[in-house]
Amino acid sequence: MDKDPNSLRINALFGGTFDPPHLGHLLPLQEIADIAGLSTVSLLPANVPVFKKSVTHAKHRIAMTRLLCELDPRFSIDLTEFSRESVSYTIDTLMQIKQQNPKQPIVFIIGLDSLLTLHLWERWRQLFEYCHIIVMQRSLRKPINNEISNFTSPTENMASKLYDFYTSKQEFDTIVGPEMDEQVRLFLLSKLSQGENDAECINLHAFKDIIANSAMGKLWFIKNQILLLSSTDVRQQIKVGKNVSNLVPTSISDYINKHQLYIK
Repeated sequence: MDKDPNSLRINALFGGTFDPPHLGHLLPLQEIADIAGLSTVSLLPANVPVFKKSVTHAKHRIAMTRLLCELDPRFSIDLTEFSRESVSYTIDTLMQIKQQNPKQPIVFIIGLDSLLTLHLWERWRQLFEYCHIIVMQRSLRKPINNEISNFTSPTENMASKLYDFYTSKQEFDTIVGPEMDEQVRLFLLSKLSQGENDAECINLHAFKDIIANSAMGKLWFIKNQILLLSSTDVRQQIKVGKNVSNLVPTSISDYINKHQLYIK
């Protein structure tokens, strides 16, 4: 088997309700794909979300996710969760995908908000038996208005990046904060992908090498830029009659307007 990290094909997945998809999904995912050298990123819309009581009809969320995928050739949609009518437990989805290609490494991308509630997920410790987890830096603070914070295109600052991942225990503790349950913290810390010593950083080549040779899942914190935006923000802006053309791609904004979504 060829272990050349440059030839490794990673199955990268990003799940969500996508209600609606927005620039806070698109831009950080593009940057993460650049940093981690991901040739494909599959977007996984949830069929029956676990933590949300009501979501927009699946046909609209799927259609908008397809529109988001059209904006980057690396993106595609994965409807695995719609093959089941039960609650969309991520562990079941990962097990199903892993069965299709047991030797292909899976990288599951989540936001920091998801990491902080990961212990509430169904069989959450087992996730690391099926995938590596990349944590996208997403602020929990809400934007003051409907203006997007300044965001530098990934291609404009990639040359200045020497290291692309947070890998030390100190960085881990700074990112997750002091409120995390100690047992959860110790478990996640044991999965943190680190260099040979605590101060050593990890770059793209090392990332792919570790992914290729790790039998069990690792936890990665990627150094993407933070974009202060959520689907909740977009829905609230639409509900009060604000223009969201600077929050979502044009094709999705047009779709929302055409189908009169989120106005009630």
